[in-house]
Amino acid sequence: MRNQTSDMNYLAYSKDGLHFRVFEKPLAAANVYRSSVFPKTSSSKNIEFGAVIGYKSGAFGYREFTINKQVLEDGLK
Repeated sequence: MRNQTSDMNYLAYSKDGLHFRVFEKPLAAANVYRSSVFPKTSSSKNIEFGAVIGYKSGAFGYREFTINKQVLEDGLK
């Protein structure tokens, strides 16, 4: 993806740690700096994530989101 820059934060997923699927939409799309995404909980159907988004201004934000495991599986095929 040519649009990916250091100013954006994208989520990527891999089953084997070698081959990754990068989601098309960024989690944060402007002025991002040293952010992190981490898994919180996992069930048989979903993975819940937390994300600390750091901005170049020095501010930080926190958000949570859930992704359906089937969506991840389908994207890796």
